[in-house]
Amino acid sequence: MPAVARALLELEETLIPHGLHVVGAAVGEAERVDYLHSIADASFGISLPEATLEALAAGVPPEQALSNGKLGADNEALTALRHLAQINEELSRDTETAAIVHALEGRFLRPAPGGDILRMPEILPTGRNLHGFDPFRIPSSFAVADGARQADRLIARHIEDGNALPESVALVLWGSDNLKTEGGPIAQALALMGAKPRFDSFGRLAGAELIDLQELGRPRIDVVLTLSGIFRDLLPLQTQLLAEAAFLAASAEEPLEQNCIRKNTLAYQAAHDCDFETAALRVFSNADGAYGSNVNHLIDSGGWQNEDELSDMFTRRKCFAYGRSGKPVNQEELLKDILGRVQLAYQNLESVEVGVTSID
Repeated sequence: MPAVARALLELEETLIPHGLHVVGAAVGEAERVDYLHSIADASFGISLPEATLEALAAGVPPEQALSNGKLGADNEALTALRHLAQINEELSRDTETAAIVHALEGRFLRPAPGGDILRMPEILPTGRNLHGFDPFRIPSSFAVADGARQADRLIARHIEDGNALPESVALVLWGSDNLKTEGGPIAQALALMGAKPRFDSFGRLAGAELIDLQELGRPRIDVVLTLSGIFRDLLPLQTQLLAEAAFLAASAEEPLEQNCIRKNTLAYQAAHDCDFETAALRVFSNADGAYGSNVNHLIDSGGWQNEDELSDMFTRRKCFAYGRSGKPVNQEELLKDILGRVQLAYQNLESVEVGVTSID
């Protein structure tokens, strides 16, 4: 086999090790073991012995599977195993064929969230009527944990390159990537600020809350966010969540060397004699009904003479700041000032098919 073909085959088998799912075919036992291993890690944060997972996949009760893996009487592991046993049962049944017939007869199918089984086991059983996302559940618990890891990796990489901890970071958030990851990049932005989502007693998104500095273990980073138009349209609750997190961080009575958002907010307020809430705005996008920065069109047409024209186009299109009310306000000077402080710009992409050379 030629080297290029072999490399492509290895890539495909890495991304989709068991091939594509066949509608109406239940998942085999060996494949279920792999699924259970990945779900245990992704959704429950535990690593289980192979013997335990094989026992579960074979239908052994969770309590017995726990002893098979020599884990002892671990309540946390037992709770996870009971969830995994339910997942195994649902994976081993064909729930799709009957559902298709049910739908073709014009009868009602119960709704269910779509998504990645590793991040959201609640998509099981399959064969139900998919809806794209629940805006009150983004970011998910998996995304919050993964976003914190991604934030730590970004900071570590920046420091490894010989830099100090960045005081100001610029992030680009797309709607499609946040839907596919259940809000992973949103959670990453929150983690950099030292914040997290707040949920009510029904599990619905209710706002933001700060992580204590001692628990955070580092200063709060000033994060400026530019949102795609699709993000703005699909995720208004999350837009307000990010705006509230920035405002809470700016309002926190903390030492300025430990809170870069507050430091820069107070500096801008003093220099421009504006109100505190305006100085604390950090979420930017287009005006309502507008999409894109149009920088790519300007480049393609060749209708520019110097780089200042490109940056001016960007700030004119993306200068609408979204605060806690969710209403956009033109704040071009604020955006220019914040971008002038940025030490690191970053975009977290979900697709392995898109690279840095693919994005204008």
